[in-house]
Amino acid sequence: VGIACLGLIAVSNDWKLWHYSVGYTVEGIFAMGVVQAVVLTARGGPTQLLENRLTIWLGSISYAVFLYHSLAIGVARKIVSDTSPMLLLMASTIVVIATAWISLRLIEQPASKLR
Repeated sequence: VGIACLGLIAVSNDWKLWHYSVGYTVEGIFAMGVVQAVVLTARGGPTQLLENRLTIWLGSISYAVFLYHSLAIGVARKIVSDTSPMLLLMASTIVVIATAWISLRLIEQPASKLR
């Protein structure tokens, strides 16, 4: 997949056109393959990195992060107004993680008990 990706980039005359049409998809598939290869072949290191409390918790709120990230960025922009991009990033990260955790506790976990 990686060689095919490089080949497509090499024959493309317009990098931006290729990148914005199929490039993100190809890059995502390639990155997924690399991560899968590392996790499946490694003993210890990367596997332990992915199997700790923090990453498991982040996995449990990941869908809510996906749902609320745009809202969180908007709220963070209102909070920090016209300051540095790094402050906006930190504020939006805090807002989205808090919102995702609240969603997990008040919506997702109770709803899963209804099954």
